[in-house]
Amino acid sequence: MKHKLLSILTLFAAFAALLSLPQVRVAAQAEPPPVVAIDAGHGGSEYGGAHYDKAGNVDLYEKTANLNVARLLAAKLRVVGYVVILTRASDSQVNVPATDRNGNGVVDTDDDLQARVDIANAAHADILVSLHHDSRTYDTAYNDATVYYCAECAHVADSMRLGQSISDALHDTYTLYGWQIPSRGIVPDKTLGKPSGHLYLLGPHNWRITRPSQMPGVLVEPLFLTNDYAYALETAPGGYDVMADAYYRGIVNYFSGK
Repeated sequence: MKHKLLSILTLFAAFAALLSLPQVRVAAQAEPPPVVAIDAGHGGSEYGGAHYDKAGNVDLYEKTANLNVARLLAAKLRVVGYVVILTRASDSQVNVPATDRNGNGVVDTDDDLQARVDIANAAHADILVSLHHDSRTYDTAYNDATVYYCAECAHVADSMRLGQSISDALHDTYTLYGWQIPSRGIVPDKTLGKPSGHLYLLGPHNWRITRPSQMPGVLVEPLFLTNDYAYALETAPGGYDVMADAYYRGIVNYFSGK
């Protein structure tokens, strides 16, 4: 009798488990994975900033550092199920072949930036994170981390929340690894004094930006590449991984609402 009762209970449990499977699948499908557009700034003939050795020779271009971190970050996000779109995955510009993408009759850097925005928009990305490195050749002692956002765009609240999450993660991760890099926090992109008032990847439609990004976005300068201390930290074994980990934490915390 006891064995018969156990068999009945086992069958009942198995039947209940089968009934629950469709509900689990429906719930999983109702929450699609986040789509993250990662833009490794510069590339190809656009070198960005650089670090120079004592002899005055370039030993690291910004475009290379940006891509190194972007690749590691993409891998970390994909492991946990995020859909990641890289605007570039190699040392090249994005507007290839060179095309007048913003319709102003000139092919220049703006067209390469527009190509990056178009990729993020076409992917219906939930967020856009542009990875850069700051530089100041006339003051190599200068060093901090800054996250820029557009204060006049439709997604300003979410952009600020994303920016703060990444800024906090940079600070916390740097502290964890003993990196002494101060933080400026999140700053409106207009403070950079750009001719159009905004960074191309973040700004609203204006005479320079033809098709604006359609999602919350930030541009991050996590350290000054021209600073010897910061350069040594980043290029030491595991240095790029520390930075990718900081971005990863900031992005995951943003989507989890922390």
